[in-house]
Amino acid sequence: MSVTSIDASSSHILDNPAWAALTGPHARFAERVGHAVRYQQDVAPFHALSDEDDPRAWVDLAALVGPGGTAAVRGVTEAAVGWEVVRTGHGVQLVDTALRAEPDPEAVRLGPGDVPEILDLVARGERPFLHAAATNVNAIRLYESIGFTLRRRTAFSLVRRTGAAALEETA
Repeated sequence: MSVTSIDASSSHILDNPAWAALTGPHARFAERVGHAVRYQQDVAPFHALSDEDDPRAWVDLAALVGPGGTAAVRGVTEAAVGWEVVRTGHGVQLVDTALRAEPDPEAVRLGPGDVPEILDLVARGERPFLHAAATNVNAIRLYESIGFTLRRRTAFSLVRRTGAAALEETA
């Protein structure tokens, strides 16, 4: 299988954002089997593997989606044994490097009472990011104009379970 990545040895939270969200702050919306996780079907269509190169993660994804099931995953262009890629789209991930705030007449002025919450937000180190289709040049230009920059290119694929996953066949 092939994974699109800036640095294969990297473990930055944005390298696998759906996994980070579903095993972290969005865990209450998650359905998980071992090394595979997805949003509840009425919440969002995204799935994630802890490591796209780990056959165990694909076995867990097979258990999660069931026979013939599909999964929308990031970074996969060639599926593991027992899976097929139904379609793939290429995308970009952009991050805030110089996001500009604009005045808003409805903005609420913050004061000394807000400082603990502000410090908590800063301590979490969260950084705005977004994904766009690589072909959506107008959107990418807009995002860049307000301070986002390209972090990485990636693939988003819909994969379908076609048979037994590699570890299931050897069990």
